[in-house]
Formats: sequence, structure tokens, C-alpha cells
Amino acid sequence: MTKSHRIWIWAVIIASVGCGSHGPKTYPVTGEVVFEDGVALQGGIVEFTSAIEKISSQGIIKPDGKFHLTTIRDGDGAVEGEHRAIVMYQFADGLVQHNHDAKAFRRPDKKFASYKTSELKFTVRSAEKNHIKITITQEK
Repeated sequence: MTKSHRIWIWAVIIASVGCGSHGPKTYPVTGEVVFEDGVALQGGIVEFTSAIEKISSQGIIKPDGKFHLTTIRDGDGAVEGEHRAIVMYQFADGLVQHNHDAKAFRRPDKKFASYKTSELKFTVRSAEKNHIKITITQEK
């Protein structure tokens, strides 16, 4: 198990314990992570942190670049409002299946792994379908 995977598991456990049995009101959030040319990021974790609630939601990025967010229960989504986001990527961690096509075999710029530098911001709304496309640049 990788360090980021353990961190994600602990974040979910802490959120579950800290929010009681009912937890905060969440709304389904799905999305995809792609490079600027539309090629999907083939694995990793996306994390959203609410600007108001100070609670995080995570989603595992599948080989097709798609994810769904979880706050407490699998796929429950995220709390309503503004969120900052990060994209964490692990290479050759045994958890991600890679397509070794040269066009698809890339890593995201490291700036997307930190809230200080990612600049990714999204809004989760209660009355809308929350499907979020995250566009990232390639590691240089």
C-alpha cells in the first residue's frame, strides 16, 4: 500500500468519525481528469476540500480518467459550495493499470498535487448534476 493510499484511507476514517453517524449533507459528484489534449489521466486520486465546511472528499481516478467523489460513504459525493482540488498520481504503484501507448503514458505536473499550487477550484451545487472535468498539464 502506498503512502498516498494510506493517507486517503485515514482521511475517510477521520471524516467518518468526526461527522457522527449522519454526517454532512452531500451531493453526488462525478468527473474526469484529462490532459489539455483530451487524453485521460490513467489513475491516481482526486481530492476536493470545501472552502466553508473544511471537509474533504476523495475519488479514485480510473484508467479512463473518470472518478466519483466520496466523503463518508462510497460515492456519496461532496458538500455543497466552493471547493479547492488536487490531483495526486502514483506511477508503478501496483494499483493503477497503465496503457503504455506513448500518447497516454504521461504524468501530471506536480503542481496539481498541492493545494498551494494547483489553482483548481470547483463548485458543487445541490440542484444540479455535478459532473466536473478537470484539465491538467503534463509534467515537464
